[in-house]
This record gives sequence, structure tokens and C-alpha cells, in this order.
Amino acid sequence: MPCKKRLFKETFASYEQVAIAFSWAGVEKPWSRVAAKLELQANDIKIRLNALVHRRNQIVHEGDITRASRPHKLKYNEVNHALVVADVNWIESLIQAVERVVVDGASRGG
Repeated sequence: MPCKKRLFKETFASYEQVAIAFSWAGVEKPWSRVAAKLELQANDIKIRLNALVHRRNQIVHEGDITRASRPHKLKYNEVNHALVVADVNWIESLIQAVERVVVDGASRGG
């Protein structure tokens, strides 16, 4: 499949999908480099990012309705404003770290 078509089909949302994008960009050991910039362990990024992707999927694909085996009334998942703000801030710092790693990789020719 041509690269451009494949780019349009990928979501690059999960830890593993972002790793694929890094490999396409020729960035080696990307998650350990991102983790160093965030002063975290790569596995901590994986756990949090994949949890946020799961939460996003609950909202987008399930209408944010709490799962129940025999629901009599729809119940929505609770939203904690402070946690949402913390997650958005964390994603912003993750994106900034990813961008720095990509730029660093490009400036070193790989």
C-alpha cells in the first residue's frame, strides 16, 4: 500500500501505533528517548497513553454509557474535571516530547 494511503488509515493513537510512526520517521529507541524527556519510564507512558486511548474509545464508540448486563436506565460514566485537565496537560507534554525526539532525530540525520 502506498505510504500516503497508509498514513490516512492509521490513527496513531496507541503506544504501539506511535512506535510505528517513529519507525517510519527513522527514529530509533523512540519511547525511551521520549521517556527521558518526560523523566518517566517508557512503560509508564505506555500504560497512561493506552488508558487514555481506551477512555477516548468509550466516549466516541460507546457514547460514554456505563456498560451493564441488563440496563433498565442509561447511566453515563462519571467525568472528573480535574482529572480531565490533568490528562489533557499530560497529552500536551507527551506531544511536545515526541516532537523534540523527532526533531532531534532529524537533526542528527536519523
